[in-house]
Order: sequence, then structure tokens, then C-alpha cells
Amino acid sequence: MEYYVEKKKPLECIPNTVYALGLFSDSSSQDTALSNSEIINALPEELLVIASESVKDFSEEQGLSAGNIRLVNIKRQGDLSNCALILIGLGDKVSLDYTSLRRYTALITRLAKDQAFNVLQLLLPISCYQIPKAELAILEGIDLSVFEGLWVRLNHNYKSDKNLASDWEGLRLREVYLVDASCSQKMLNGYRNYCRAVHLSRELVATPANIANPQELLNHAIKISDAYGLSLTVLDEKGLEKHNMNGMLAVSNGLTRPLFLHLQYKPDSAEREAVALIGLGITFDPDGLSKGHSMTIEGMKKNMAGAASVLAAAEIIGRTKPNRQVDFILPLAERDRSLRPGDLLTLSNGETVEINGANIEGHLMLAEAFIYAQSINVNQFLSIATLNNAAIACLGNKIAPLWSTSELASSDAVRAGDIAGEKLWPMPVVDEHRDSLVSPFADYRTPKAELGAGLTALFLRQFIGESVWNHIDISGTCWSAIVDGYLNAGATGWGLGTMVNWVEHCE
Repeated sequence: MEYYVEKKKPLECIPNTVYALGLFSDSSSQDTALSNSEIINALPEELLVIASESVKDFSEEQGLSAGNIRLVNIKRQGDLSNCALILIGLGDKVSLDYTSLRRYTALITRLAKDQAFNVLQLLLPISCYQIPKAELAILEGIDLSVFEGLWVRLNHNYKSDKNLASDWEGLRLREVYLVDASCSQKMLNGYRNYCRAVHLSRELVATPANIANPQELLNHAIKISDAYGLSLTVLDEKGLEKHNMNGMLAVSNGLTRPLFLHLQYKPDSAEREAVALIGLGITFDPDGLSKGHSMTIEGMKKNMAGAASVLAAAEIIGRTKPNRQVDFILPLAERDRSLRPGDLLTLSNGETVEINGANIEGHLMLAEAFIYAQSINVNQFLSIATLNNAAIACLGNKIAPLWSTSELASSDAVRAGDIAGEKLWPMPVVDEHRDSLVSPFADYRTPKAELGAGLTALFLRQFIGESVWNHIDISGTCWSAIVDGYLNAGATGWGLGTMVNWVEHCE
């Protein structure tokens, strides 16, 4: 798929093209009526009469309220061969935001992509482009709803060549033009690369666990590090033993060995304090079959979604090159053993943990990652993981819970999520529950799973010292059971935009 900025109206009709018109609903407003007229008049002359009549009929029959959409086929004659209009209501002008703009362009794309069109000309009111990063919202709506696994599959080739070719041939829509968009072509290309990174995150989560294991994530880390000049430190089993990372080693003792990855982007001149992104990567979790998301096989492989998103963030940061150092920390393991209640572990900082229940392997891996981050003098970090399905019971699969060390830290993360169209809901870290984490035998005791995600956050906070910390649980948001707007059924890549914006804006 190729994307282009078109700074002037299409002068002529192009065969096999669909022209999508975004129209506001408040027809009583003079500004809105003028805006809708400008959109219609931006079409090639051959379509003006047809478009005017179609918009009038659509407005009278269905209305231009938010999300109403119609495909108007044009009779095959001369230059109008296999052309069509898509009319979509944008609702009230004042209600339009990043999330709704992304949703509307996804609706347009889903309606167009199964038709025999090669080109999409997108004509939206100028006010749409006044939304911050509007072009990124548009590209997310289009690109992320069209492609389903065409990048990583090509690398792994776990589909046959014949079926891969069929996937590409089935995608008729190849070119998209943003008519009168305010951004440059260079900026649009950058947004396309952002979408490519989201595809990487989605496909790593969706890829079967026998392929997307710790070694495979290392392979992608090596590619990203080589492509963008990031340094890469890898701790294998011997390295983990040397650093006394028993919280990592306790998760797995089978054929698939754990790995601890540290990528670092370091600018020539850093103007702001270094930050770290930490993504949990449990690449296979046998407990997920009975207790994971939707009680299906996806619950066994989605627990590396945090690591997949951080790996994709490393690619975006490597491309965009911000003026601050960013460390990307990925503890990776395939869980193939269960720790017994009462077991004692000594972590890399010399402190001990008593095991107090099941499903705490991810907690231990993150604790080691937090200790490591502080050892390299990074004192502000954001962690992202699928740790507790209580997040789903509490907030569903559209909103992710957020725990922070302070209201200021929380507001930075919430703002970053709002810019990305990813909703975060701040949750309290309840100190009154600390007694349940006190052990008579060790420095710490792990929380019981049935006591919820809040106690998990309280446990993790014990390992961050004086650092500024945000933690996002994406158990609900990392996977979509249905096609929903710009989301295909499956992995979502949720959280990537929040992390990139957080790196850019957090203080």
C-alpha cells in the first residue's frame, strides 16, 4: 500500500477509483454547509452532479450522523469506468477527535477493500487536519484495517508461497491519496513506518509460540539494532546466572531458555533525562489454556504482548531519533514450570522473595527488569505487561488500567495515551494492603492472584526505589475478539502509540 499527499483536487476521474467524502451532520450551520460543499466541489467535474444528488439523498434518507456510510456505484461509461463514491457522516464538527477520525477511515477502508478498486481518494474537511496527528489517525484507520499479517509472515514463510501470493493478490486497494492534507509527504511516510511497527507488534503476538519464542524476539531485536544503530546487550542463561537473576531463571528450565534483552538508543546530544520502556515477554504460558483471555489458545501466547510492543517502539524511536536516551528492556521466557508456594528466591539485588501463590512468574521477571533499569542509572520508566485478567473484569478491552508513583507521572501517561487514541484509567496503589506482602521468611512475598491487579502493582512498586514509574496492564486491550474499527480480530498492538508519545512528552 502506498500513501500520497495530494495538495490539489483530483482534476480528472481515474478508472478503478473510489472517492470517499467525509461530511459533517450539522447542516443548519453555515460553516458546516460550506465545508460539505467544498468537499463535493473538490471532486473531478464528471462527478459533481452525481455527488451532489447522492449526498442530498443520503442526507435525507440516512442522515450524516457519525458513522453512517454508503457506497454509491457509478455506471460504467467512459472515464467513469468502475468508479464509486463513499459517503460517510462525521457527526458534529465539535465532536470529531483522533479516535473517531481513525474509526471513520477504517469504516471507509473496510467498505472499499473488498470491491474492485485500486485507488482511494480521501476528501475530508480541512478542520479534520487540525486535529493533532490527524494524518496518523487516518493512516492507522486505513493501514491497520487492511493488512493482516503480511510482514512477519513473509519473513517466517510459515504459509506456502502460493497462499502468500494469494494474500497479496486479494488486496486490490494499492494507493491512497489524502487530498489537501496539511502534512508533507515525508511526514506521511514517517506515519506509514509507524503503522509498519504496529504490524510487527501485532504479528509477533499472533505468531504461534513455537516460532515467536525468546530467540525469535532476539532475532528481531538484532535487526532493529543493526538498522538504526541501537546498542544491544543480551543476557543468556549464563549471563542471567552471572547477574544472579533468579527471578528470570525460575520461570523456565526446559529446552526454550530465557533471555534478557537491553536495547539502547543514545542520541549524539541528549537534552533530557533518560527513560526506559520495559515490556514483559512470557512467550508461552500453559496456564492460559484454562484461565487466559477468552479461554482459548490465544491466552497462551498473548503474554508476550508487552515485549512485542516495546520491541516495535524501539524501531520507531530508532527512526525518529528523539533528543533523549531511551532504554528498551525485555525479559523473555517461556513458562514451563510452576513455583511452589513457600519457595524462596534471591533476586539480583540480593533481596529474597517468598512465593505465595500461582501465576507470579511475570511479577518476578519485571522485578528483575526494574532492578536492572536502576543499575544502569535510568530512574524514569514505563512498564507494560499482561499480568492480571482482573484488568479485563474491571475495565473491559477498550481501556487499560494504569498505576503510577505520582499524579504527575500518571498525567504524563494519560496524556500520551489520549494523543494516541488509547484510553488509560489511573488506578490507586493501595498501601493499606502492604501487610499481605510481608513474609516472615523473606524480604518480600508475592501477591495471591485472586487479590487482583492492584496488589500486583503494590508488589512491583517495591522494586522501583525512588524512580518515577508508570505501569500499564494490557491483558484486555492487547487482543480483540472481533473486527472493531481499525482493529482486526486478533492482536491489536495496543500501547505502542502511548509509549512513543510518553517518550516524547514526559518530563
